[in-house]
Amino acid sequence: MSSILVLTRDARLLARLRDAWEPTYRVVQRPEWDGVAIVLRSGSIDVLAFDTGRTAGVSAGPSLRWLRGTYPELAYVAVVDPGAGRLAFALGRRGVDGIVVAGATQARHALRRAPEEAMGRALARSIGRRLAGEVDPLLARCVSRAVEAAEHPAAVPLLAEPEGISVGSLRRRLRGSGAPPPGRILRWGRLLRAARALERDADSLDRVAHRFGYSSGAALGRAIRRDVGVSTTTLNNRGGLACALEAFLRTVGEPEAGSRDGSVEASPAESPLP
Repeated sequence: MSSILVLTRDARLLARLRDAWEPTYRVVQRPEWDGVAIVLRSGSIDVLAFDTGRTAGVSAGPSLRWLRGTYPELAYVAVVDPGAGRLAFALGRRGVDGIVVAGATQARHALRRAPEEAMGRALARSIGRRLAGEVDPLLARCVSRAVEAAEHPAAVPLLAEPEGISVGSLRRRLRGSGAPPPGRILRWGRLLRAARALERDADSLDRVAHRFGYSSGAALGRAIRRDVGVSTTTLNNRGGLACALEAFLRTVGEPEAGSRDGSVEASPAESPLP
């Protein structure tokens, strides 16, 4: 189970966040910035949600920079007051992974999704750093985008548009660098997110599978065996995401027969749900 550290002194806000996030996540609370590092050093926290309006010192800027450098794998969610548009914009520029509105204006389903979306952005950023220097920069950026979008139906334009190029140009540039084709990169994005989720939720294969577009836990297990070459149990024993990422790196430069863009077509049971 993933854990969220909520930094706030507001009991009403904490109750609202607990209502939205538990029991899917374990929620831990601290009232001040002092002591946050002690909790984070335990290695059990995945998301830091900090209340910018009620935390002593309102020191989100400097503390966020320090935390980002010290705990780069962590996802950061800012909790802002309703109407704090300028602050939300500034925090977005500083690199927070998600923003939650403290009042009752944010829909509960959006509030519930905030931690998972933030963890997706943080993981995408982390994988981008991991791939830097090991693969072509275009491939690293495409994999990061595929990882971030893994919970949603995604098509190849998602990878091409941020580069300012057509889908055809993207395919040619990837092929020229020995990188996997776009469809295969999107498939790996889902698989890498699922591998990380299984580290925290190993007993709920079906839940993880449905979250990332597989029709069942069995379908996800087949995809892991096909692309990573191991069972889900072995995947977790070998580090989950680390094992899957190593398998991805081994595929770079390998030809793959299949559909027109070079990706292998999955069986209906393994295909992402519409």
